[in-house]
Amino acid sequence: MLNKTSVHGTASSTHVPSQDSWLKKNVLTFDGGGVRGFYSLLFMQRLMQFIASEEKDRGLISLVSREPLGTREKRVTSFSPCCEPRNLSHRDGNEDGYTPFLPCHYFDYIGGTSTGGLIAIMLGRFRMTVEDCIDEYTHLAGDVFGHPRHLHDMNTYGLIKRCKYDTKRFEAVIKDVIVRRVESGRNDLSNALFDTELGLCRVLVIANRIASEGVVTDLRLFRSYEINNHQKPERRPTQLLFPKDPRDEHGGRSGDLSVWQVARATTAAPLYFEPMEILTDGNPRQVRTNSWPKKYDSSPKPYRERLEDGGLGHANNPSKVMYDELTDNLPNNMSIGTFVSIGTARPMEQPTGPRLFRIIKGSISRLGNPEHIHNQMKNIVSKNQSFSYYRLNQPNGLSGIEMDDWDPKPSGKDTMKMMKSTFDAYIGSTEMVRYMQRCAKELVTARRARAEANLPKWERFAVGRHFYCRIPNCPDDEVRREIDEVKFIAHLKDGHNMRDDDIQAALRECEGQWAYRGR
Repeated sequence: MLNKTSVHGTASSTHVPSQDSWLKKNVLTFDGGGVRGFYSLLFMQRLMQFIASEEKDRGLISLVSREPLGTREKRVTSFSPCCEPRNLSHRDGNEDGYTPFLPCHYFDYIGGTSTGGLIAIMLGRFRMTVEDCIDEYTHLAGDVFGHPRHLHDMNTYGLIKRCKYDTKRFEAVIKDVIVRRVESGRNDLSNALFDTELGLCRVLVIANRIASEGVVTDLRLFRSYEINNHQKPERRPTQLLFPKDPRDEHGGRSGDLSVWQVARATTAAPLYFEPMEILTDGNPRQVRTNSWPKKYDSSPKPYRERLEDGGLGHANNPSKVMYDELTDNLPNNMSIGTFVSIGTARPMEQPTGPRLFRIIKGSISRLGNPEHIHNQMKNIVSKNQSFSYYRLNQPNGLSGIEMDDWDPKPSGKDTMKMMKSTFDAYIGSTEMVRYMQRCAKELVTARRARAEANLPKWERFAVGRHFYCRIPNCPDDEVRREIDEVKFIAHLKDGHNMRDDDIQAALRECEGQWAYRGR
């Protein structure tokens, strides 16, 4: 039976005019839940299938303009009117289930906690198709959860201080994914930074910051982007001088950390993996000096952070954290357009097993109940009809599947089969189909409006278009990666005395784009 309250938020049928399409930011978040992240990916895959169907029904985008990078599209894809790049997928282009439609083309921000953080990194930071993400996710789960240790805290009543899974093995598996999926052009592959370039889909990953005794002190937000505190002038004194929100103080800058460090931090579930420790450069913090009158030293102060799974608390469902992030930091002329939150069909029954295990699992269950946050989001939307909110989840739908159940080991075929059969039975109702189709139509409308409203900006967002000045004896050494076409044309005029046809030829010669690594 369909649970309307848990599945549906409030979805307003907002139509995005072309002139406003870039000012409405679409958002996607993934809950935590261990191996049940596979269930979240099934939701995402189905949503992308509805999107693909809607895109194909509308046909190719026709623009009266110059021929931009990679145009002369051969088929409808989410890159349209640009062509899909080479090596987009590690799958065969003719393989069943392969679709050239990317979530990073429909969402400006992708966020996640724990297993949802891993998914956000793969779909947002590495710009993967959902099918490739499923492949990587299942391989990762098998390599890690398919190899538990025999003696550990959870089956020795705490007598042996040992995590259930080998943390070093987990780190190695994460780095292996990064080496194969990070874009071409990166030098140190396994230590690729978490940051994303301007004009592309952004990623937010959440962990918990803990004290030495294991007490959670606040959230740790990993942003793949910079935030600009000057965007909200009316809040500037609070944000710059006396930040009360721990997210401002411990948010971190986009270039501080490697992808693998962020992935490890958000998934460091107690008893399963060791906490993650990082040394950060710090953010401006208030340090009182001895001078008079009293002054504050706001220079960055290096400090060591101890981090664990962000799912142990209200951020297990990261949608409210993401909502707060955007309402706090988006410029005043921007707002949220469509907001999609995907759950993990979290089991809500009482835990069983040894007493210590029951206590720990019960505490985690209470802290990380995602439905409480879902209800908060519904209330927000009911009071503010300016954006649409969709919640894709089946509470208690995977009853009996714990966060690390992966049977048989190491393949996990039975676990995945159970999740797939549960999902298929749930998703087939007429109401769910219409619900997801409505969401897909909104996202497709917004994407196409963007390409029609500002083609150069779409080329940047879709394929990572940029310019390198490769002209010999260029007088400006600073022009190494310019994303603004107007500025680059000005450089060609002022620095190289080019005009008209010569400029167009130089643009084509100097153009570059995001390069997938391929197999």
